[in-house]
Amino acid sequence: MLIAGSLFDTALISGSTMTRQQAFSLSAVGATPAWAPSPGSAWVLQIAAGGTGTVQLERSFDGGVTWQIYSATADGATNQLYNWTLSNASEGLTEDVGAGPNNVLFRLNCTAYTSGSISGSFNS
Repeated sequence: MLIAGSLFDTALISGSTMTRQQAFSLSAVGATPAWAPSPGSAWVLQIAAGGTGTVQLERSFDGGVTWQIYSATADGATNQLYNWTLSNASEGLTEDVGAGPNNVLFRLNCTAYTSGSISGSFNS
């Protein structure tokens, strides 16, 4: 179950910089709504302590029609990036994802859920 009430998307303008933030909370297997970072900006994924499950970062290059596991290829081998098994006792995590191409959507997909609330935010 996605707790939609905890979802927000804000754009804060300071000078010529626009900051975007979207919070999420998952309490079952499933994905967060799609999120688009500010064009050309590096961004951060934060996951708070409290939930137990497995989550992976996914991206879409076609407006959310299809989703791909975030991966990289090096030396002919493809490796999944940004995949975590969270424990209720964990301290949470912060991951700097960096800037990517414009018009790419991201989401966090909970592929295995045990307990608690897996919550956090996307920030750029």
